[in-house]
Amino acid sequence: PLLAWAVGNVVLDQDAAENVKPNKKKATGRIDPAVAAIMALGRAEVGEEKRKARDVVVV
Repeated sequence: PLLAWAVGNVVLDQDAAENVKPNKKKATGRIDPAVAAIMALGRAEVGEEKRKARDVVVV
């Protein structure tokens, strides 16, 4: 329930390079749990890329 509420409060901004990010100033309520989830997903993806690179085997 908390994360769903926080995600519902998120307002997204997009820059000229089409990067999307949450905007705390425009949010309708607290968005900290949603931002934490976004950051955790980003870290997990970085770890996944490193793991895949190590899985490459050259014969």
